[in-house]
Amino acid sequence: MEQVAARLGAEMTEQITQICLRLYKTCSEYALSKGLIIADAKFEFGQNREGNLILADEIFTPDSSRYWDADRYQPGISPDSYDKQFLRDWLLDHKVNGEFQFDKVPKDILRQTQKLYHECLDRIVDRDAVLA
Repeated sequence: MEQVAARLGAEMTEQITQICLRLYKTCSEYALSKGLIIADAKFEFGQNREGNLILADEIFTPDSSRYWDADRYQPGISPDSYDKQFLRDWLLDHKVNGEFQFDKVPKDILRQTQKLYHECLDRIVDRDAVLA
């Protein structure tokens, strides 16, 4: 945090910190009400031409956060997750000469990753409320 504050200034660093904490608190409480734990989340910020802080990327998607089933969570054990970790694990397990094989991911791995994303969406989003 000291390095961030040295680059951005204490005020901007504090503003970003407070936004991140509020976002995580609100969204993690909502996810937990749906039986999911948000294990981690990534936020990317930038500044517009006027110097105003802006959110620069998606948040709380399976690409930017890790979701665990609250009922299956046990401390010290990495549970299955509803996010890109499944695909990441496959890539890590199938490196060739230290290189990821992005172009060789089997279709069934891609389909399973898609299925996990949809399961996460189905658990979080009340589709009836969205479509109403």
